[in-house]
Amino acid sequence: MAAMLNALLGDSRRDRLFVVLFWGTVATFAVMVVCAWLQVISRYVFNFPLGWTEELARVMMFWFTFLAIGALVRRRRLMMVDAFVVMMPPRGRILLSGIMHVLSALCLVWLLVLSIQLMELASGQKSTALELPYAYIYLSLPVGLAGAVIYLAAVGIFDLRRAIAGGADLADKRQIGDR
Repeated sequence: MAAMLNALLGDSRRDRLFVVLFWGTVATFAVMVVCAWLQVISRYVFNFPLGWTEELARVMMFWFTFLAIGALVRRRRLMMVDAFVVMMPPRGRILLSGIMHVLSALCLVWLLVLSIQLMELASGQKSTALELPYAYIYLSLPVGLAGAVIYLAAVGIFDLRRAIAGGADLADKRQIGDR
Protein backbone atom coordinates (compact mmCIF):
# COMPACT_ATOMS: atom_id res chain seq x y z
CA MET A 1 0.00 0.00 0.00
CA ALA A 2 2.79 2.41 0.91
CA ALA A 3 4.58 1.72 -2.38
CA MET A 4 1.41 2.43 -4.36
CA LEU A 5 0.79 5.69 -2.49
CA ASN A 6 4.40 6.72 -2.98
CA ALA A 7 4.19 5.95 -6.71
CA LEU A 8 1.00 8.01 -7.05
CA LEU A 9 1.87 10.83 -4.72
CA GLY A 10 5.66 11.05 -5.00
CA ASP A 11 7.43 13.23 -7.54
CA SER A 12 4.71 14.55 -9.89
CA ARG A 13 7.13 14.60 -12.84
CA ARG A 14 7.37 10.81 -12.72
CA ASP A 15 3.66 10.23 -12.12
CA ARG A 16 2.37 9.24 -15.58
CA LEU A 17 -1.29 9.82 -14.76
CA PHE A 18 -0.55 13.33 -13.53
CA VAL A 19 1.58 14.07 -16.61
CA VAL A 20 -1.27 12.94 -18.90
CA LEU A 21 -3.85 14.97 -16.98
CA PHE A 22 -1.63 18.07 -16.79
CA TRP A 23 -0.56 18.12 -20.44
CA GLY A 24 -4.06 17.16 -21.56
CA THR A 25 -5.32 20.19 -19.66
CA VAL A 26 -2.68 22.41 -21.27
CA ALA A 27 -3.43 21.08 -24.77
CA THR A 28 -7.20 21.45 -24.48
CA PHE A 29 -6.82 24.97 -23.12
CA ALA A 30 -4.49 25.87 -26.02
CA VAL A 31 -6.96 24.53 -28.58
CA MET A 32 -9.76 26.44 -26.86
CA VAL A 33 -7.79 29.72 -27.04
CA VAL A 34 -6.82 29.17 -30.69
CA CYS A 35 -10.47 28.47 -31.58
CA ALA A 36 -11.61 31.64 -29.85
CA TRP A 37 -8.99 33.71 -31.70
CA LEU A 38 -9.91 32.09 -35.03
CA GLN A 39 -13.55 32.93 -34.41
CA VAL A 40 -12.78 36.57 -33.58
CA ILE A 41 -10.44 37.04 -36.56
CA SER A 42 -12.74 35.30 -39.03
CA ARG A 43 -15.79 37.20 -37.83
CA TYR A 44 -14.43 40.73 -37.36
CA VAL A 45 -11.50 40.86 -39.79
CA PHE A 46 -12.79 38.76 -42.69
CA ASN A 47 -16.52 39.13 -41.96
CA PHE A 48 -16.84 35.36 -42.46
CA PRO A 49 -17.51 33.55 -39.17
CA LEU A 50 -16.38 29.95 -38.93
CA GLY A 51 -19.14 27.77 -37.57
CA TRP A 52 -16.99 24.97 -36.16
CA THR A 53 -14.67 27.02 -33.94
CA GLU A 54 -17.29 27.81 -31.30
CA GLU A 55 -18.33 24.17 -31.05
CA LEU A 56 -14.75 22.92 -30.84
CA ALA A 57 -13.98 25.48 -28.14
CA ARG A 58 -16.99 24.25 -26.17
CA VAL A 59 -15.89 20.62 -26.50
CA MET A 60 -12.40 21.56 -25.37
CA MET A 61 -13.88 23.37 -22.36
CA PHE A 62 -15.53 20.09 -21.27
CA TRP A 63 -12.26 18.21 -21.63
CA PHE A 64 -10.25 21.00 -19.98
CA THR A 65 -12.55 21.11 -16.97
CA PHE A 66 -12.62 17.41 -16.25
CA LEU A 67 -8.94 16.74 -16.95
CA ALA A 68 -8.00 19.62 -14.67
CA ILE A 69 -9.93 18.14 -11.72
CA GLY A 70 -7.59 15.17 -11.36
CA ALA A 71 -4.48 17.31 -11.74
CA LEU A 72 -5.77 19.79 -9.15
CA VAL A 73 -6.63 17.05 -6.66
CA ARG A 74 -3.12 15.61 -7.09
CA ARG A 75 -1.62 19.00 -6.19
CA ARG A 76 -4.20 19.75 -3.47
CA ARG A 77 -5.30 22.86 -5.30
CA LEU A 78 -9.09 22.43 -5.30
CA MET A 79 -11.04 25.13 -3.48
CA MET A 80 -12.43 24.29 -0.07
CA VAL A 81 -14.03 26.02 2.85
CA ASP A 82 -11.73 25.60 5.82
CA ALA A 83 -13.08 28.11 8.33
CA PHE A 84 -13.46 25.50 11.08
CA VAL A 85 -10.68 23.21 9.94
CA VAL A 86 -7.95 25.76 10.66
CA MET A 87 -9.08 25.93 14.31
CA MET A 88 -8.53 22.19 14.80
CA PRO A 89 -5.30 20.67 16.12
CA PRO A 90 -2.93 19.25 13.46
CA ARG A 91 -4.02 15.65 13.95
CA GLY A 92 -7.70 16.60 13.66
CA ARG A 93 -7.05 18.59 10.47
CA ILE A 94 -5.25 15.71 8.83
CA LEU A 95 -7.87 13.18 9.98
CA LEU A 96 -10.70 15.37 8.69
CA SER A 97 -8.85 15.90 5.41
CA GLY A 98 -8.47 12.14 4.97
CA ILE A 99 -12.13 11.48 5.72
CA MET A 100 -13.31 14.23 3.36
CA HIS A 101 -11.06 13.05 0.52
CA VAL A 102 -12.27 9.46 0.84
CA LEU A 103 -15.92 10.56 1.00
CA SER A 104 -15.38 12.79 -2.03
CA ALA A 105 -13.85 9.85 -3.89
CA LEU A 106 -16.92 7.75 -3.10
CA CYS A 107 -19.24 10.50 -4.40
CA LEU A 108 -17.20 10.79 -7.58
CA VAL A 109 -17.41 7.03 -8.11
CA TRP A 110 -21.18 7.45 -8.25
CA LEU A 111 -20.79 10.36 -10.71
CA LEU A 112 -18.44 8.18 -12.75
CA VAL A 113 -21.13 5.51 -13.05
CA LEU A 114 -23.68 8.15 -14.08
CA SER A 115 -21.29 9.66 -16.63
CA ILE A 116 -20.86 6.27 -18.30
CA GLN A 117 -24.64 5.97 -18.49
CA LEU A 118 -24.78 9.46 -20.03
CA MET A 119 -22.27 8.38 -22.67
CA GLU A 120 -24.44 5.40 -23.54
CA LEU A 121 -27.55 7.60 -23.80
CA ALA A 122 -25.82 10.09 -26.08
CA SER A 123 -24.02 7.54 -28.25
CA GLY A 124 -26.41 7.93 -31.18
CA GLN A 125 -26.28 11.73 -31.33
CA LYS A 126 -23.77 13.89 -33.18
CA SER A 127 -22.76 17.50 -32.70
CA THR A 128 -24.04 20.02 -35.22
CA ALA A 129 -20.98 21.60 -36.82
CA LEU A 130 -18.25 19.00 -36.27
CA GLU A 131 -20.54 15.96 -36.37
CA LEU A 132 -18.64 14.45 -33.46
CA PRO A 133 -20.49 11.70 -31.60
CA TYR A 134 -21.58 13.07 -28.24
CA ALA A 135 -20.13 9.95 -26.64
CA TYR A 136 -16.64 11.31 -27.47
CA ILE A 137 -17.52 14.65 -25.97
CA TYR A 138 -18.97 13.10 -22.82
CA LEU A 139 -15.99 10.75 -22.53
CA SER A 140 -14.31 13.67 -20.79
CA LEU A 141 -16.43 13.04 -17.70
CA PRO A 142 -15.38 9.44 -16.94
CA VAL A 143 -11.76 10.11 -17.92
CA GLY A 144 -11.47 13.18 -15.67
CA LEU A 145 -13.52 11.69 -12.86
CA ALA A 146 -11.45 8.49 -12.89
CA GLY A 147 -8.29 10.56 -12.41
CA ALA A 148 -9.94 12.52 -9.61
CA VAL A 149 -11.19 9.35 -7.88
CA ILE A 150 -7.71 7.80 -7.98
CA TYR A 151 -6.08 10.88 -6.49
CA LEU A 152 -8.83 11.61 -3.96
CA ALA A 153 -8.60 8.07 -2.65
CA ALA A 154 -4.80 8.18 -2.55
CA VAL A 155 -4.70 11.56 -0.81
CA GLY A 156 -7.40 10.45 1.64
CA ILE A 157 -5.58 7.23 2.53
CA PHE A 158 -2.30 9.13 2.82
CA ASP A 159 -3.85 11.62 5.24
CA LEU A 160 -5.65 8.95 7.27
CA ARG A 161 -2.43 6.97 7.67
CA ARG A 162 -0.62 10.15 8.71
CA ALA A 163 -3.30 11.03 11.28
CA ILE A 164 -3.37 7.53 12.73
CA ALA A 165 0.43 7.34 12.91
CA GLY A 166 0.62 10.74 14.61
CA GLY A 167 3.98 11.80 16.02
CA ALA A 168 6.61 13.75 14.13
CA ASP A 169 4.88 13.17 10.80
CA LEU A 170 2.15 15.63 11.85
CA ALA A 171 4.67 18.40 12.39
CA ASP A 172 5.74 18.19 8.74
CA LYS A 173 3.93 21.11 7.11
CA ARG A 174 4.71 19.85 3.62
CA GLN A 175 1.86 18.03 1.93
CA ILE A 176 1.97 15.56 -0.92
CA GLY A 177 1.02 18.15 -3.50
CA ASP A 178 4.03 20.28 -2.62
CA ARG A 179 6.56 17.88 -4.12
